[in-house]
Formats: sequence, C-alpha cells, structure tokens
Amino acid sequence: MNDNPNFVFRWEVDTSTLETGKVESKVFNEGGFKWTASIEKFHLNGQDLGRIVVKCAGNNKGPWKCEADVEMMWHHSIGFIVPYGGKSKSFNEGNSSLEHHSVIWSCLLNPKAYSIDNKAIVEFQIRITNSEGCIPIAEPCKFTAPNHRSDVILKIGEEKLHVSREYLAIHSPVFETLFFGDFTSKDKEEVEINDVVYEEFLDLLNLIYPREAKITDRTVLHILKLADRFEMKNMVKEAEEYLMQSTGFDEMEKLLFSNQYGLAALK
Repeated sequence: MNDNPNFVFRWEVDTSTLETGKVESKVFNEGGFKWTASIEKFHLNGQDLGRIVVKCAGNNKGPWKCEADVEMMWHHSIGFIVPYGGKSKSFNEGNSSLEHHSVIWSCLLNPKAYSIDNKAIVEFQIRITNSEGCIPIAEPCKFTAPNHRSDVILKIGEEKLHVSREYLAIHSPVFETLFFGDFTSKDKEEVEINDVVYEEFLDLLNLIYPREAKITDRTVLHILKLADRFEMKNMVKEAEEYLMQSTGFDEMEKLLFSNQYGLAALK
C-alpha cells in the first residue's frame, strides 16, 4: 500500500491541438505509478464527442496493481468547476486504461464553456485504495528551483532542472565539454538536452548528487543508457555491479546488456 495515496493531477489542454482529434497529456508521476490522460474525438448519434481515458502504468518490470477511485472535474470559463463523478478501477499491466466519461466536443472549444484562454482544463482527483508492486519515482524537488549550488538550467522537453555545471562536469566529460569547452552553450543560462526522457534523467541526477537513491530493477537500464551516453564511467560500473547480482533479469538479457554496453564482468 502506498503511503501517500491521494493526489490531483491537472491537465491544461491547448485547444489548438484538438484539431488532430486525439491529444495525450504528459506523464504525471504520482503514488508510485505513471499516469496519463487522453481525449479522443468520436461520433455518436449525430454528435461529436470527446472520450476521456485515464491510464496508469507501473514503474517496474514485474506484476503490479493499483486499485483507485478516479474523479474528473472540468473548469468552466465563468469560474466554477463541473464535476463528472467518480469511477473505481483496478489497474494492472494487462488492464491499464479507464474510459472515464465523454464530453461534448464543441464544449472544449467554446469560450462560453470549457475553453479558457484557448485552454481546456481538466483535473483528476485520484485516491489509491490498494496497490502492489509500486516503486516511487525519484523526487524532482531538489532540482525544480534555483539553489546556492545551481548555476545552469537543463531543459528537457517542457521541464526544467536547476543543476551545477561543475558538479555535472566532475562526473561526465561530456558535460565538461558542453559547459567549459568551445561551445556556445557554455555561456547560456539554459541548455537544452535532447533525446532523453525527463524522468529517466531525473533518476540519474538523484544517483550522482549526494543521495539516498539507489539503482533498482526499474532504473538500472536507463541509468546504464544515460551513463554510457554521458561517459559516466563510475555510474556504468555501478549499474554493471547491480546487474550482476540482480535476479530481475535472465542470463540472456544480461548477455545482451553486456554486448551493448561493453560490460565485461557481466558476461
């Protein structure tokens, strides 16, 4: 059972993106699980509607279960909240979606209904009543605001992380070159990092900063991938040592990782 099972995630939908007929939210890491929501247009009885689906995903390779009550609320343009009621669902790896309610499509675009400054705002209030196999995502709090050690912002998608150039450079020659080499980025206050997943990079930061975090079956593969990309030899070694003792991967998988990342001790 998770210690903090009640939370709300708020999704602000840019109404211009609704033209595609289907929009999906970013990932919300809450309660030890990954949550997303989506809106998909469909036609029923001569009317265009939007189907609202909530998805839950586990953070580890093994079986997981999340029993939850999910309430949905839309923000109306004149200032009140329209409740759409609640539904209960037992999410698991084979049944991870909840079709919540449908909404009239035109209401999402109407400034007299749910469109507020070209955004449709929906909130999901979730209460986890029982869970198994959940592994909390690393907390971003130490990187979401400037502190006395941070001197650069790393931008990953829409997310921003406040970090220390020098500290990252100590751990990674790639970051040392990026921040202190002959690159235009060395003088920038904000540097964009492409082709990485925000949550995975956050796990890496929580491992190399003074930490209580440890490598797990959930994190080891993306830690290994990122450590290899940013040439963090000590972190590659730590991931290799973890894989050697882990029972969460079979011998064939470990051999593949060994060949991919040159992990001699894993063969």
